[in-house]
Amino acid sequence: MSRDVALEAPLHPLMRHVIERGLQRGFRFFVPDEHHAEVVADFAAARIAFPHQLLTMSSAPASSLHLKVLEPTSEHGRQAIQIHVSHRTGDQLAGAPHCQIHVHDLLPANPEGSTMEVFRRWMNDDSSTEGQASLGGYWCSITDVAEALIRFLAHPTFDDVNYHVSGRRYWSAEETREEFLALARRTDAGRTGNFAIHHLETAQLQSVSVEAVDSANRPPERPDLGSFHRHLEVTTGEGWRPTMPLRQTLMLVLADLEGVTRGVR
Repeated sequence: MSRDVALEAPLHPLMRHVIERGLQRGFRFFVPDEHHAEVVADFAAARIAFPHQLLTMSSAPASSLHLKVLEPTSEHGRQAIQIHVSHRTGDQLAGAPHCQIHVHDLLPANPEGSTMEVFRRWMNDDSSTEGQASLGGYWCSITDVAEALIRFLAHPTFDDVNYHVSGRRYWSAEETREEFLALARRTDAGRTGNFAIHHLETAQLQSVSVEAVDSANRPPERPDLGSFHRHLEVTTGEGWRPTMPLRQTLMLVLADLEGVTRGVR
């Protein structure tokens, strides 16, 4: 379905993915005039097929949806990207009907943030432990979240609702690091040609153990996904159902880090 969406932060990594998917669904995106040339350059190939769907904010119809991204905010002791959805611009949000979508534990994360810094240390075999012990999460892929946002924007609601999005399964820092390093070592082995049989070994499953209910090792409470899931289920026939495995998501993280290291970005 066609939808007009004004993006106040079109260069945000998540919004780039939203644009990529939305163009194929007939969405028209309006971006700040000062960012229009850069966004058009980023989506030059897509513009061949969709020449009239990336426009300047000054030409946005009054009925357009407006998305404003705030990053990061603290939600339940965790870091979350906060997305305001409204029919008003960011300067007019006060008192206007809107909803907020809080995206938790998104990967790849902000390239300049602490999460990606820990992954960077792991990739560089940095033995520093600062920040690493807490790098567990209900990880969710940027591609899954972007797809869900496009489905939401096709049938939005403005009841001042707070929606929460995250992965369904908690991955501890140890599990995350083990999965990530296995991928990083295979990538490096493929690049250098120093490939060995151990690079094909999969990570061992974590052993099952019994812990007290009040154990300090219990994962943090998962964000409440119910409202977002039910809204998508009612409006699109399918709720919040992330499909990208963590290993594939970590490949995106690794690609982002490799790009930064080589000066691609």
